[in-house]
Amino acid sequence: MAFEIVALVSKAGDLLITMLVS
Repeated sequence: MAFEIVALVSKAGDLLITMLVS
């Protein structure tokens, strides 16, 4: 479960960074 949360946060953070950089 913890791994799923980390993966979800990682994906969300990656998307957020992409939006900010663009």
